[in-house]
Amino acid sequence: MRSRDLTNRSALATLFVLCSVLFSRALVCSPEYILGDLDIINNFYNYKLFIKEAYMNGHLPLWNPYYFAGHPFAGNCLAAAFYPPDLLFLFLPIARAINISYFIHIFFAGVFMFYWMKLFEVQNTASLIGSIVFMFCGFIIARLPGGHFSMIRTAVYLPLIFYTYECAVRSEKKRWVIFGGFAVGMQILAGHPQIAYYSILFLGIYALCRFAADSTGKKTRDLIKYVIPMFGMTFTGMTTAAVSLFPLFEMSLSSLRFGGDYEYASNGSLNPLRLIHLFFPDISLLWPGVVKLPVNLELNPYVGILPLFLIMFSIASARRKQTILIGFLALLALLLAFGSYTPLFKTMFSIIPGMRFFRLHSRVLLVFMFSSATLAGMGAGALMEMSEHGSLSKRKIIPLVWSFLLLAIILILFLNFEILFKLIYRQMKLLDGTLVLPLILMSVTTVLIWTIYLKRAPLQGLNICLVIMVACDLILTGWKHITILNVSDRYRMPSFVAGKLENLPLGHYRVYLHESALPANHGMFYHIENLNGFCPIFLERTARFMEEMTGVRPFRDPDDYMISTKCFMNGLPFPFKILNVRYSMIFEADLRKPMLIENKDPFPRVIWVHHAEVIAAPEEIMMRLRSDDFDPRLIVLLEQAPSRPLAMRTTNVPSASVQITDYQINSINVVFNASSDGWLLFSEQFYPGWKAWCDEKSVPIYRANYILRAIPVPAGKHKVVMKYCPLSFKAGAAMSLISLLTFLGMILKSTSKALPSVLH
Repeated sequence: MRSRDLTNRSALATLFVLCSVLFSRALVCSPEYILGDLDIINNFYNYKLFIKEAYMNGHLPLWNPYYFAGHPFAGNCLAAAFYPPDLLFLFLPIARAINISYFIHIFFAGVFMFYWMKLFEVQNTASLIGSIVFMFCGFIIARLPGGHFSMIRTAVYLPLIFYTYECAVRSEKKRWVIFGGFAVGMQILAGHPQIAYYSILFLGIYALCRFAADSTGKKTRDLIKYVIPMFGMTFTGMTTAAVSLFPLFEMSLSSLRFGGDYEYASNGSLNPLRLIHLFFPDISLLWPGVVKLPVNLELNPYVGILPLFLIMFSIASARRKQTILIGFLALLALLLAFGSYTPLFKTMFSIIPGMRFFRLHSRVLLVFMFSSATLAGMGAGALMEMSEHGSLSKRKIIPLVWSFLLLAIILILFLNFEILFKLIYRQMKLLDGTLVLPLILMSVTTVLIWTIYLKRAPLQGLNICLVIMVACDLILTGWKHITILNVSDRYRMPSFVAGKLENLPLGHYRVYLHESALPANHGMFYHIENLNGFCPIFLERTARFMEEMTGVRPFRDPDDYMISTKCFMNGLPFPFKILNVRYSMIFEADLRKPMLIENKDPFPRVIWVHHAEVIAAPEEIMMRLRSDDFDPRLIVLLEQAPSRPLAMRTTNVPSASVQITDYQINSINVVFNASSDGWLLFSEQFYPGWKAWCDEKSVPIYRANYILRAIPVPAGKHKVVMKYCPLSFKAGAAMSLISLLTFLGMILKSTSKALPSVLH
C-alpha cells in the first residue's frame, strides 16, 4: 500500500510552524529585546539605526561621519543599505525588525529549499526533510549568538539561485534567467559578498558539470542550454545589485583588503578533526599535548544525526546522476573549507579568480550543508520508495556500516577515560546536552533505522517519524543558540564613562573613545563622532596615516582597523591634532580608571589656510607632516598642483573667519570671510565623490595633508557647499532601477498571460 504524502501547503505550513517554534521567544518578546549578540550589537543594530535615521530625515545613507573622520557608507556592503526587504526597519523598532527579519529569512530558506528538492521528483515529505535540514543547519542557526546578520540573510538565497538555474535549463525559457538573476542580485544586496561569491562560484561549477554530464554532442546547443544561463543570471544579478556593487568596488580599490596573499586567504581554515562536530556539535576537543579545538561558531558543520544516515543512504543507493553531482559539490566545498590543511587549497587559490579577496574560506561550509541537505532529502525519498516496494533488505549493509561508524566514533572520542569522566561529570552537573543529547539522538536514530529495515513499523508512519526525528534533533540543538538580550542594557554607557561625557560642550569636534569605554560603532547610536571605529573594508590611506604618524599598529589586524591606546604614550598624537579631536578617553594600565584628555586648542573642522605647498610623493608628505616647522594652520600640503598659482608664503598671515552653517551626513555648508585668496581645509577624510561649490560655482577638491580635503577660495565673503554625490552610486542606482523594471515587466507579462486562463 502506498504511503500517503504531504501536500505542498501542508509541507510549507509545517516549515512555518517549526520556524515559529524555534523563534518563539524572539517573536513574542518586548520590542527592546533583540536576538543575538556581538556583531548584531556592535555593528548591525547601529547600521540599521543610522540607515533609518538617514531615510527619515530625507537623506540617502551614503556617508557616515560617526567614525574614522568620515567614511563611505554606501560601500559598506555589510550594512545592506539598499536591500528592499529592509523597508521593514522604517516602520518598526530596530530590535523588533531584526528579530522578524531573522524569522522571515530563515523561513524562506526552507521554502526555497523545498522547491529546489521538488525538482528531483522526490516525495513532498522528503523535500520537507531537506528543507528542515538546510533551514536549521549549523551554518545558519549556530551563527545567531554571534550576530552574523548579513551572512545568515545572504545564505538563504542559495537554494533559490540553484532552483531558478535548473528551471532555466529544463524549460529553456529566458524568464527563468531573469528570475535567477534577480535572486542573485537580492543575495548580493543582502550584505555579505563572500557568500554571494560562493553561490556564483559553485553555480558555475554545477553548470559545467551539467554541461559535461548531459552533453548531447551538439556543443553549441549544449553550451547555450547549460552555461549561458549561469552567465546570464550572474550578469543580471550584478546589474540588479549595482547600487551596492559599484560603491563597494570603488571602496575596495582604496582599501586594505584589495587582494590578499595566501596566508591571508587561508586564515580560519577548517581543521579536519572538527568533523566530529557532525555528531557532537558543541564539544571542545581539548586533548593535552595533542589538539586544542574549542567550539567555534564559524566552523559548525552540524546537519543532524538522522540526516547523516540519509546522506549515506542517498550516496550508497545513488540511482541518479544528480546524486553524484550534488555529492561532488559537497566534497569540493568541504575540501575548500579545509583550506591550508590540504595541498589542494593552494592550487585552488592560484587558479580560482576572486579567492584572494576573502579570508575564512571555511564559510564555504554553507555549500557543503546545502549539498548535504539536498542529499538528505534524496536519501529520505529513496528510503521511503524502497520501503514501499520492499527492496530495503538488499541494502542491509548500509545500517550495519552506520552502526559500526557510530560505535567507532564513540570509542575513539572516549578513549581517554580521564577526559571522559570530566566531560560526563560536567554534563551531569550542567545538563547542557553537549554529550547527552547527541548520544540520545544517535540511539534513537539507530533504533528507528533498524525498525524500518526489519519492517517493524507500518509504512504510513514512516514519513511522520522521519520528519519528527529530524525536526526535534535540529530544534533541540538550535534552541541553545536563541539568545535574547535587552538592547538598553547592552547600550547603557558605563557610569564612569558617562560621567566623563555627559557635560561635553556642543560643537563640531570629534572624540576618541577606546573600545573598552564605548564599542567602536556605538557612536552612531549616541550620535558621537568617534575617531575610532570598526569596518570590514577600511581605507588604506587612513590606516597608513595613523600607523606612520603614531608609530603604533592598529588595535586589531589592519583589515579590521581600530586605534590603539598606545598612541597616547607620548601625549596627544599628531593625527588627533589635525583630525578635529577635542577629547580623548584612555585608560591606565589596569584598564579600570578612565582618563579624559582634553585638547585645549582643537584643530577646527573647517579652517582657512593662506599658503599651499605641492609635494607629489605621499611618502614625502608624511615626512613633511612630521617635521618640527610644519604648522597645519598656516600651510596645506597638496599632492596635485592646483590650476591657479599658489600664494606666496608670508610672515604676515591674513585674517579670515569661518563658520559651519549646516552639517549633514552627506553635505557641509560653510560661510567664510577672508582678506585674501587662500584655501579652506576640511578636517574630513578625502574620498572620491565629494563635490564643492563656492557661490554656486564648481571648485575642485584636492587631497590635502595626506588624508584631508581642501578647496581653493577667493578673498571676500562667500558661501561654500560640499556634497557627497558619487558617480558610482548614481550609475549603480540607474542600472539597478533598469534591472528592477525589467524584472517587474517580466512578472506583469507572465501574470497577463496566466490571467485569461484563470478567468475562464
